[in-house]
Amino acid sequence: MPDQIELKLFLNPTAQTDAEELERLTRQLRQDILDLEVEDVRPLEAAAAQAGAKSGFPVALGALLITTLASSNVLPPLIDLLKSVLEHHSLSSVMLEIDGDKIEVKGNPSRKQQELIKAWMSRHPLILTSGR
Repeated sequence: MPDQIELKLFLNPTAQTDAEELERLTRQLRQDILDLEVEDVRPLEAAAAQAGAKSGFPVALGALLITTLASSNVLPPLIDLLKSVLEHHSLSSVMLEIDGDKIEVKGNPSRKQQELIKAWMSRHPLILTSGR
């Protein structure tokens, strides 16, 4: 079985975003990410609970755990999806994390941030380009 990679995703709401809207955005984003080349998307703490953490562990609002095959081509379309979501919803940014390596994505990224995103993606080449 090919190696799997886990990406953590954290939505950073604006001051105007209430908990109900953040929950709705998280559910919608989960559905949109499932349309990409991923194995699974679930609330972050719920996934930890299934891996042996205490039962009843709370789910973090606005946090998802994305599981994908190491050979998938998920990063470019995921970044594009996040930029689109940020442009149309009350979120200030989205944080992505792979093995402790984090990048903050904003809706209308500056040239510098685009370069940072490219550098971050290049540090994860197995999920940047398809292994097929």
